Amino acid sequence: MRQNYLRKWRLKLKFSMQELAVKAHVSPATLNTIEHYGHYPRADTRSRIAIALGVSKSTIWPSLENDDDNGK
Repeated sequence: MRQNYLRKWRLKLKFSMQELAVKAHVSPATLNTIEHYGHYPRADTRSRIAIALGVSKSTIWPSLENDDDNGK
């Protein structure tokens, strides 16, 4: 399981899970799974979430710096 900081950033930026889900075009269930179970989403999902929050993907998923997909 990879460490992620999605919940930390979502709360810091004052998004509800529903608001972020709508803005990032993902389901609330997906966000819940990422936040509570450490799910590592596909690259396109990671991108949409990061863009919606206005942060880099590596801010939410620090392990991306060493990832094969180079944070895409």
